Amino acid sequence: MSIGYALKSLTGNHVKQKVIFKLSFFIGFSAFIIVGFFWMRPISLKNSGQTTGLNFRLFWSPQSTQAWEKWTRSQIDFPSNLGLKVRFLGVTSVALTQGKRTLLMDGYFSRLSAGEALFQRNEPDRDALQGHLRRLGLENIDPVLVGHTHVDHYFDAPVVAKVTGASIVGGSSILSAIRLGGLPPERVVVVESGDSLEFDPFHVHVLDSNHSPGDLLPGVISDALSYPLRINHLKCGENLSYYVSLKNLGTSKGILFHPSAGFIPGRYQEFFRNRNDTLVFLAVGKLGNQPRRYCDEYWKEVVLATRANRVILTHWDDFFSKGMTMQSQLFFPIMRPAFDRVDLALECIYENSIRDRIPVEVRVNDQDFGI
Repeated sequence: MSIGYALKSLTGNHVKQKVIFKLSFFIGFSAFIIVGFFWMRPISLKNSGQTTGLNFRLFWSPQSTQAWEKWTRSQIDFPSNLGLKVRFLGVTSVALTQGKRTLLMDGYFSRLSAGEALFQRNEPDRDALQGHLRRLGLENIDPVLVGHTHVDHYFDAPVVAKVTGASIVGGSSILSAIRLGGLPPERVVVVESGDSLEFDPFHVHVLDSNHSPGDLLPGVISDALSYPLRINHLKCGENLSYYVSLKNLGTSKGILFHPSAGFIPGRYQEFFRNRNDTLVFLAVGKLGNQPRRYCDEYWKEVVLATRANRVILTHWDDFFSKGMTMQSQLFFPIMRPAFDRVDLALECIYENSIRDRIPVEVRVNDQDFGI
């Protein structure tokens, strides 16, 4: 009897503990939601450029509100005599067009929803992608430069190269494009830091860099990968940046595509020693999740070291959304700080830009990014 009674008592206590734990968790989570709603409530901001009243969701703070309103612009202006057209297309995708040639950085257009990305296999819609490129006037693309091979940089790239006849350039993981895009091997150009390529009128120099801290999918993609695929198949591979100069400008002036918020200390300093007029497309994805000292060092290593005279931010938008919203709608707005504190990145970049008197812009297009 005594053993049975003891077992019954233990079982009863265990049930009570489970009930108390579940109740405590429910109360704690509810409190988190309520406090978060008032402390980090999202607000809508109209951009201050000449675009068509697009809205942004931003976790409120006076500094980040001021920064956003100061930086939004409707277009990227270059001297008219260059004949250079530059278009920001979302995440880190940028198109440079001069004459009949367009150079494309990354080129992610499908913008899978969170549900699609997390719970199913996916492949680009080739017809929709080709139609979208035609509407954008981006049919004469060559090359496609790949920063690294995560989904928001690489998912569409093999198909973009296929339908436009472009070469695709990147680290060893892009060998997967032979099967993914059905590309002939001679159009898949594997590069490493220090390589230089000519795509008249563009001169491309390859630089290595680090992915932003906390890479969830490190490693190299198998060249046997095929569509449809899950996003966890798209591992980072080598992380590369590209310095693009124009023949009619010489090599002292150019554009740096820095597609991830990481850096290698001192890496850019020597290369940019004799280059003094650089436009930097600077990724800020996951930058707000890092300590403030990291952000300050990032600015020093990527903006000051490159002698930048102008910075345009990339990777600020919610790449699970078809429209141009900040990274605020991933799963649940109140839980966004666990994923990407873009507002903190804006505050840090803004303060550095004011101190060093280097203009920083957020390019806002007047159409949806996604196809």
